[in-house]
Amino acid sequence: MLLSLYPSLAAQQTHVHNLVFGGGVVGVTAFSAAMAQLVATRLPARRSAVIGDVGMAAALLLTVPVLLTHRWPLVFVAAALLGATFGLGFGGSLRHLSDVVPANRRGETMSAFYLLAYTAMALPTIAAGWAATRWALADVFPWFAAIVALACLAAAGIGAASMRRANRVPSPAS
Repeated sequence: MLLSLYPSLAAQQTHVHNLVFGGGVVGVTAFSAAMAQLVATRLPARRSAVIGDVGMAAALLLTVPVLLTHRWPLVFVAAALLGATFGLGFGGSLRHLSDVVPANRRGETMSAFYLLAYTAMALPTIAAGWAATRWALADVFPWFAAIVALACLAAAGIGAASMRRANRVPSPAS
């Protein structure tokens, strides 16, 4: 959604109708995701994923009122927040998998991870795209943002619970 329908919605809401604007929104999102992953390398992987999930929920919900302001600079700020929190969540998840999956199983595990991750991103986007053919995209987006925010919070809760369980289990060296 953030790389497909969101740039169109941002252009519609800000009345800036050119490809450079939409591409700029996508570029800011991708660049901030990459920078967040780079900066977060010192942060424990699971913690990065949980922070990213919670941040993504907050950033998505913040995007709704930002779009209602019709101000393009705020759209870029929201795109940067969305990208950064996505980068933390996605990058943290990948780093965590690399930490816990045995080397001889990483290829198949990463293949499964990418299949699940991109399916999890594609299906809601397809649903939102379909809904936007029946209702205005501006009317669909708040619902989409709320549902995805809830999914992010559920993932953060699962991640936080697994961190607590991992902290309670004594290490084999103890």
